[in-house]
Amino acid sequence: MNILIRGIIWILTAYNLMILACVIISFFPDLQRNKIAEMLSRFVDPVLAPFRKIIPPVGNLDLTALVVMLLLHMAITGLSRW
Repeated sequence: MNILIRGIIWILTAYNLMILACVIISFFPDLQRNKIAEMLSRFVDPVLAPFRKIIPPVGNLDLTALVVMLLLHMAITGLSRW
């Protein structure tokens, strides 16, 4: 596999993990004021913001992170088969 594709897959996987970390942190209000949580939010929110305009919340649940993680997973799977 090309080294460029491996690098892209690595970046997408790392971003997927950052989104997962933000989701987990969102369940703990005390952790949301942490500097690491703020930094993760700065990286993740610009990508999630356009999806939040399209996907309405279901009850109190914001499903945009799940949708973006699914799309990233599909991109990673597609690139790894290439």
